[in-house]
Amino acid sequence: TQQSLQRIFAAGGGEEQQQVLIPVGMGQGRTVMVPRGNNVCAYFTFRDLCHEPLGAADYWSLCQRYSVIVVDHVPQLTSELYN
Repeated sequence: TQQSLQRIFAAGGGEEQQQVLIPVGMGQGRTVMVPRGNNVCAYFTFRDLCHEPLGAADYWSLCQRYSVIVVDHVPQLTSELYN
């Protein structure tokens, strides 16, 4: 549930930050915007991660920075949502 996801995020500790920019790769000059983050956890909606033009380097950069990534509002996936 959404309350459970909020608890997981809050357990990450530290001050919550809004719209954090994470650099991508080595000198590519790009960033990934994290809507909500703290010391350990990034909080995204499904739309934030899956309806944006992100690639492997973007996801790798997020994984390097955060040990926990919460994804909220994940729709029930059907064949119509196949990419």
